[in-house]
Amino acid sequence: MNNKKSNKSADFLIGDFTILTSRNLIVNGEVETSITPKMLAVLIELASNQGKTLSKEHLILAVWGSIHTTDMVLSRAISDLRKVFGDSARKQSYIETVTKQGYRLKKAVSWQEDETTQNSPQETNDSDITEESAKLGVEQTIELKENSVPESFDDKSPLKYKILTIFGVVLLLYLLISWLFSTNNSEEKIEAPYQAELRKITSNNDKEYHVRISSGGKYLAYSSSAENTNNRKIRLHSLVNNEIIQIGGLAGSEAEYFGVAPTFSPDGKYVAYKRISDEGCTIQIYNLLDKRQRELLECPFSRTSALDWSNDGKSLLTTMFNPIKKVESLALIEVNSGVLKPLKDQQTKASGYLWPRFSSDDKKIAVVYVKPADNTWTIGTFDIAKNKFVKVLTLGEEVSQVVWNKNDDSLYYLLVNSTNNGIWQVNLKSKQTKLITDISSSSLDFDPVSKQFVYIERDAKFNIWKTHKNALGQLTTKRLVENLPQTNYPSLSPNNKHLAFVSTESGMDSLWFRELEYNFNVLLFQGDSKEKLLEPSWSPDGNKVLATVMQGNTSKLMQFDVELAEVKQIQSKNNTKMGKWSEDGSMMYWYEQIEGTWHVIEKDIANNQQRIILSQAIDRFEIVDKNNLHYQKIGTIHVHSLALDKQYTVEPEKKILFSLQGFHGWDAHNKEVYYISRSLTGKHKALFKKNISNDTVEEMYAIDVKQTDKTRTLSVSNDGNTSFYTRQDKYVTDIVLMNVK
Repeated sequence: MNNKKSNKSADFLIGDFTILTSRNLIVNGEVETSITPKMLAVLIELASNQGKTLSKEHLILAVWGSIHTTDMVLSRAISDLRKVFGDSARKQSYIETVTKQGYRLKKAVSWQEDETTQNSPQETNDSDITEESAKLGVEQTIELKENSVPESFDDKSPLKYKILTIFGVVLLLYLLISWLFSTNNSEEKIEAPYQAELRKITSNNDKEYHVRISSGGKYLAYSSSAENTNNRKIRLHSLVNNEIIQIGGLAGSEAEYFGVAPTFSPDGKYVAYKRISDEGCTIQIYNLLDKRQRELLECPFSRTSALDWSNDGKSLLTTMFNPIKKVESLALIEVNSGVLKPLKDQQTKASGYLWPRFSSDDKKIAVVYVKPADNTWTIGTFDIAKNKFVKVLTLGEEVSQVVWNKNDDSLYYLLVNSTNNGIWQVNLKSKQTKLITDISSSSLDFDPVSKQFVYIERDAKFNIWKTHKNALGQLTTKRLVENLPQTNYPSLSPNNKHLAFVSTESGMDSLWFRELEYNFNVLLFQGDSKEKLLEPSWSPDGNKVLATVMQGNTSKLMQFDVELAEVKQIQSKNNTKMGKWSEDGSMMYWYEQIEGTWHVIEKDIANNQQRIILSQAIDRFEIVDKNNLHYQKIGTIHVHSLALDKQYTVEPEKKILFSLQGFHGWDAHNKEVYYISRSLTGKHKALFKKNISNDTVEEMYAIDVKQTDKTRTLSVSNDGNTSFYTRQDKYVTDIVLMNVK
């Protein structure tokens, strides 16, 4: 057996487990377990020094490259590796904890060599055959067993030989059944959208909007603007030869215009789109064969951009705004004549239809019906013959795009500006929903013929910035963290000495805190590739941090002890998030989902009693003095305040505390609430302070901040003179094709 060290990209064996370093996988028979890059790096370091005890400092420096990283992240990696190997803190067959010294790998390591390298006969022994069998296929393994009859089974022992034969037959049947079962399962998984393969279509600095895919999946149409310009052009992108044609410009004219909402005809020969210029808005139809276009009609006035082509090729579908009723409604356009036919309006004011799409039989329209007044987004279908809207699903989260599935029995929809961002599916009959894929996007289409999704991947780069006002009134603004790629969710400790935050690199989140006096960062926790970390908050003594860990549809609260380097989960059978302490530390609060409804929970730590204090779909809440709960509803700009009556003898008083200009963040202290909004003296943004007791508002100083889609984006010092806030530094879009075959 070859025990010499290999380079860190080589695969290797530990006992019955094969470690595939290039794929971050640990394989044991038919079981494949994905591990994080940091877990793999820890395992490689232990394997490279097999049998030796490596100190925690050695492993942390080798893997994380920082002496400021806590033991907690290493302990988590070791714990997770032990779970893969079937070990635990008590059973340490693979990774041993050497008290007060570190860790060592107990099992022998076999590094895999190049395929052309073979062991000499002198190097081969029984253990080599056993370990080599683990690397061979099933048939070769069985052949080794059949040709290597143990000494105790000889020709003079027919009974033993029969037993061996029967055992071999049973083993073969078992392997055959397992193979058939795994094959059937794999075929089902391949059909599921979440097993899809992704293909990035564009990789540039242009911004893309409103992407559509032709029937059969050969062409894409989308609106695009070059870097540092707002002028949008329609582009036709061939997926066959990657050719790009820019369409929609007037012959002989270089005049700037906006091209939006392209849609393909069912035969794929035409593209309709809205052309917006100084002369107004017109709906154009572009012929892909002769590269000519014709003007169909002037666009009906609307507040949103939407077009869809019927499957019989006879009609276009668009939105139009009724200025009397103040309702965004639907209208059909006859393709040949350009005649416009409005459909029935909804009666609710300040509401409207978004993202309409024809069903395959053209009898129904999938649509999103939004009511901004209470921020409800309703997915439903509009029956054209009956002129009637039927509700399917109502959400308190923003929906952008809704499309039909292949059989018209489900709808795919896109959630944005939410912690649940991604493509979701709702069954029209059962109303059951499921997450297809977790993405951050703004546009979505699906082609049932080729079974392909196409969406626009939105990658916004957020970082934490600091603005400080000194005693002379002078302002300094700078980016806080330079050596971490993307940071957000700032949370200042009560003593103003530490800042907890989340950093994201290559899609993986990690929890950090920063020593503000000495300007260095300490890693508390690193999530795996499926975990998202949200909203850290400090205990009053500054020794503990609560953070939300999300994985798919589930969320949990984790508590991190900064001094002891310990981590534990706040136990609950339900989804929980947004954990906080009261200012005196006697109460704990969190947001919990109970039987489908979200509530803010209050817990008295001394007697372990808890109660519901608010039942509301909210983005965030703050409570520091145990008497007032401040919260912001999902998708709204209003921050409400709720006076808490411990006995609830009367209905709690609710009021609007203040309103934000955009989603720029707010923070709460004992008697003051800080928030960012438009300055009273100019167009810039400024930090405001509101005294809760007397309702006085003070504009403090200017803050150069851009809108974000995060919830906790602001943390202010006790005196208000220092602000830490999340700021969007860069925004990138790319078109991604998702094949679900």
